[in-house]
Amino acid sequence: MKRKLTHQSKFIGIICTTFLLLVLGLPALSQADTCYQDGDSDGWGGEEVKVFKKDCKGDWVATPGDCDDGDPNNYPTNTEVCDGQDNNCDTGIDEGFSLGEVCDGVGECGAGVLECADANSTRCSTDTGGSADGSTSEICDGLDNDCDGIADGSENITQSCGFTDVGACSLGTETCDDTGSWVGCDAVEPATEICDDGIDNDCDGNTDTADTDCAGTQRAALMALYNITAGDNWTINTGWDVEGPDECSWYGVTCEAGSVIKIELVSNNLDGPIPDAIGNLGLSHLDLRNNSLTSTIPSAIGNLALTYLDLSFNNLEGSIPTGFGDLFDTLQYL
Repeated sequence: MKRKLTHQSKFIGIICTTFLLLVLGLPALSQADTCYQDGDSDGWGGEEVKVFKKDCKGDWVATPGDCDDGDPNNYPTNTEVCDGQDNNCDTGIDEGFSLGEVCDGVGECGAGVLECADANSTRCSTDTGGSADGSTSEICDGLDNDCDGIADGSENITQSCGFTDVGACSLGTETCDDTGSWVGCDAVEPATEICDDGIDNDCDGNTDTADTDCAGTQRAALMALYNITAGDNWTINTGWDVEGPDECSWYGVTCEAGSVIKIELVSNNLDGPIPDAIGNLGLSHLDLRNNSLTSTIPSAIGNLALTYLDLSFNNLEGSIPTGFGDLFDTLQYL
């Protein structure tokens, strides 16, 4: 008499058969697979589900959890980068980059907040290239205006310098240093006119006999002092550098019988060296104290029969010229 198998008996039979196959090392009976559609081919499936009788096929995979199945750069186990997306599917965006924290921009760019500079780094929003870029063109002021972290002295900031390019003079170039000061001007500046060399030494557009400096020895000597010490900028320069009036009427000049015997230009903003031509005058009194005279004392002053000489409170340098020895026979005040 045959006995009809119940569903329970069939289930027990499947289990026993599967166990026997495993013991014998044979493949078990295949089971249905739940698969997830991998729309971006990153090996991780999204929310779409499909059941296959055996193994996932096509763009269907057995691993679920892809939070953005349209982007192959976003999936579980991926490394988070700074790009505004949840790359590792942990519901956090750009974690570890401290975005939004207050920061100080480089140089003069000021305060901002941290933002992504690229996938692996951040920058302050006010830095160069940031969303609130605060950089400006670099100028010579000792500040990092363009926010590149480089001081003025290393930025190669230059400008033209000098007074003129007329005659023997030429304009030059000076460079900005780290303190925001202009240094190293290589311009050729005006000098005392030499009346027989064919050169416009004082750079006024006139050469030798055409130059008023050479019109007469006395006037030429006075004009040499005026030109080389920036006479146009003197505090008082009444009568100087004017054609016609007798030089004995010029401010600070005293004459005797038409000859200049005294120059007194105290605190008058003379700026520059004392010209050698001063030795061509018949001076007995020379008072140039409290100005901005530079360089060395010309030895030509030793040719004068001075009874009064005061060059104090200037920027003169060097030693007293050897030719000054004869002055001590006539000087009453030094």
